[in-house]
Amino acid sequence: MVSGAAVAAGALVVTLSLSPFAPLASAASGSFTYTASDGKPRTSSAAGNNFCIALPNASGPVKNRTNADIELYSTPKCDQGSDFETIGAGETKNVPSFQGIKWVDSGDDEDEGGDDDD
Repeated sequence: MVSGAAVAAGALVVTLSLSPFAPLASAASGSFTYTASDGKPRTSSAAGNNFCIALPNASGPVKNRTNADIELYSTPKCDQGSDFETIGAGETKNVPSFQGIKWVDSGDDEDEGGDDDD
């Protein structure tokens, strides 16, 4: 026989896994516009947060029409330490050249503050 406590615990697990507050992979929505290496403007959909997109020899103006901040990188793989510009949600900035782009949560400042070369 199954106890009432076991049934309640099982219901709690199901409730938490279906909760709208359960952690889910987040993705920005909207689009961004940049100038491709061929000199033509391109518009693309946003990708998931912390997912790097290689855009070799891209430039601005970069129009971030998404609901998340984007970081621009000097390397196509968005290597750590190669980010040099952040463009907030809804912002436009003129950027001479970049190689990669990544969406980040607006509050995602964990890796800022310099290198730990101690």
